[in-house]
Amino acid sequence: MKTNHAKRSLAIFLALACGSAYGQAFDAKVPKGWGFHNPSGEYEVKVDSSVQREGKPGVSIRPLVPKPFEPNQGRFGILYQTIRADKYKGKRIRYSAYMSCAKIDVAAYLWLRVDGSIKHRDWYDSSGGNPLSFAIDKGNQCGDGDGDWRRAEVVVDVPKNSGAITFGMSLYGNGAVWANGMSFEAVDDETPLTSDEASLPEAPVNPL
Repeated sequence: MKTNHAKRSLAIFLALACGSAYGQAFDAKVPKGWGFHNPSGEYEVKVDSSVQREGKPGVSIRPLVPKPFEPNQGRFGILYQTIRADKYKGKRIRYSAYMSCAKIDVAAYLWLRVDGSIKHRDWYDSSGGNPLSFAIDKGNQCGDGDGDWRRAEVVVDVPKNSGAITFGMSLYGNGAVWANGMSFEAVDDETPLTSDEASLPEAPVNPL
């Protein structure tokens, strides 16, 4: 689920999240291999055994203290990981997970972006650094937090000039989100893209 404001703000938030991959701050609650971007200091991430799918706990993001969401106040938590793109250049990839949510008032979703260089420092730019590919999961693909899990996925093409792939899960505002059964894989070209450009026509329509 998401609001128009959250979608408009996404480029700024993800620019900060991805840029911080070069100065990651880990604590005992962040799963090994992942980073957690939490600029306001008001969110936590942890492996949460209280909510499980098929007997396995989910990783959760939630605010420490619920409060009204205010734009540009940095009230969000982003769990992310950055990998080299070498193995996936020229391929189509899918990042998926089962998600469950409770009392989300702004937005919670999976996302993935592809950038041209691991040293691409303009990730800090407010435009988001012009990623080569970018997608968030579409529609209401988050369960209701009471044992209800739904599969969410993003599918993008990785250009041959790619350098880095960053992917993760975000929570904006109040509520809680859990993820379980994450998968990252190359898929065939018959798998539909979920990136915004996938909805565009392949050729001009009704030229005047």
